[in-house]
Amino acid sequence: MKISILPLLFLLLISPVHGAQRLPSYPEPVQAYTAGMNLPENVARLKISVFSESSIGEKNVRLGSLVVCSAIACYRPETPTYFNLQDTSGKTNKPIADFQIPVSTINEIYFTDVNGGAVVTGSIKLEPALKLEKGFHGAEVMLILSKQGIGNQTKFQPARSSSVMIAKTSTSVYYSPYSEAVVTLPLGVTLTIPKDALSAPQIFSVNVHDTGDKFPMVDIYPYVTLKKPAILESQIIIRALEPASKVGRTPSPSPSGVSTNSIKSNAITRDAPQSFRKTIFKTGVIKSSSSFDGGSAGIAASSTSALATTSTSSCASILGDPLNQTIINNALTQGNGVVYINWCENIPPYAHIAITNLNDSRIRYSIPTVLDPAPSPWIQDYVMLKQITEGAGYSIVKVNGTVWTGDEGTSANQHGRINGFFISTQSYSLGSNVAGGGNGQGHPTYDGPKFAMTITYSGPPYGINFGMGYQSLPPPYIGDYANMISSSTSVVKDGVCATAGTENRWSAVGASGGRMMMISSTSDGTTSAAELCPLFLTMQMPNALRLDGGPSTAMVIDNALKNPNTGLAYFKYGNMRRIAFPLRISY
Repeated sequence: MKISILPLLFLLLISPVHGAQRLPSYPEPVQAYTAGMNLPENVARLKISVFSESSIGEKNVRLGSLVVCSAIACYRPETPTYFNLQDTSGKTNKPIADFQIPVSTINEIYFTDVNGGAVVTGSIKLEPALKLEKGFHGAEVMLILSKQGIGNQTKFQPARSSSVMIAKTSTSVYYSPYSEAVVTLPLGVTLTIPKDALSAPQIFSVNVHDTGDKFPMVDIYPYVTLKKPAILESQIIIRALEPASKVGRTPSPSPSGVSTNSIKSNAITRDAPQSFRKTIFKTGVIKSSSSFDGGSAGIAASSTSALATTSTSSCASILGDPLNQTIINNALTQGNGVVYINWCENIPPYAHIAITNLNDSRIRYSIPTVLDPAPSPWIQDYVMLKQITEGAGYSIVKVNGTVWTGDEGTSANQHGRINGFFISTQSYSLGSNVAGGGNGQGHPTYDGPKFAMTITYSGPPYGINFGMGYQSLPPPYIGDYANMISSSTSVVKDGVCATAGTENRWSAVGASGGRMMMISSTSDGTTSAAELCPLFLTMQMPNALRLDGGPSTAMVIDNALKNPNTGLAYFKYGNMRRIAFPLRISY
């Protein structure tokens, strides 16, 4: 199924104007936020922007003190003495306040009375209250000011408000039903929201992602239905050409057993569109492959592409079609040893798929980690949590690994211990399946049965084994020169599919007969272990592990992240969470 998030915390905030009031006593001064600043866990960023209710702006509006209050404390950020008030039609906006504030729930915003010309005064109650939470970067409040009086008696009072989560790299889009908003976004994207598309003002947090496709992926949050459609336009992303020695894309998949509107070749031709224009009836995740050829920009991994959102065939039947099997096998044996498939990006299980020929002499499989010796010189089982794109060298494919115990992976310099069994030829044993993760020091309690995948360190041919383990390594164990990972959940074990399991974004890996298949959910898709099982069986892989999921879900193809986090997960973890280790395919 597709993710459909209708957030409760940051729905439109509308509230009546309060008359000019005396400010709460003794508000606490707070420091301004500086771009790129890393905030402590108990501190959040808060931006406040103001706009005119009408299309007619006002220059040199005077502003006194601004105070924001929770139920137990009030805070006073620095503000300009004068500013130019404008509408929300897409002009450049400068917030009147951008500051650090203790994590709290903001209930009300006050403006002091001030004399002289056009002034801002009054207060507004935020309903529901704005909750700033630990682990999130911060939020922004948009206030719509209503004009009262004329000349030297002009007063602007807050009439309506809206708020949204923000990240360091978010672009805020301010919308009022009274005017059209036309906003230029990163990577050549333009968003146009017409007048009266919503019944009330709304602030959107927009994130534009380069996923390696010809056009960017755009996430417009919160996800709301529009009364009038918006328009999203984008230009093709211009990148440097890949080296001539890289292998080209695979042919189109066979149409037999495949709906013609669900599969399209992603070969880039001279007459391929250089821009697109998409009508949006609901904000959310807008991918180029929803309407256009979204082929991978890099060409080291051979690839195919799915375009439509409906199909008469299942993902397993598409993969299993005899002609498509021939296409895949030819790509693996005659190409560069890896084939990237997004035939199932827009049909269940909504996933990116990469298949590797482990018998190709150029292929190298590894599970890289970065050790953290800081906790103790005697305990060497902590690893640094890293984004999946970090690390030296070029990666044809990476997928996130398994779970860990420790920090949450929200910022740099965090660490943890890998859960279950973990052996790497790079760092040896970092997991002995004990409570609390790691290799067993100080944790005598075992952590339940684990299903493990062991692959020899050197190849080809790579030795591949799967087995269950609890207090000892899973048999048959290949030896010290091997890489081992494990999971508490199998996708398929000895040809038997897992039960339904939890519906979420997931990654998974299986291997057999010199082939390895990695699967990872799309940014806006969810699946289960049971739903992934038929794909592995179709590819003659009777054993597969479910890897970590949720915001940890990530796949890299040709060094490009295909499925960045979206929605609330993006505001907490960024486009990718920091994880304990990836599974890596390289030369």
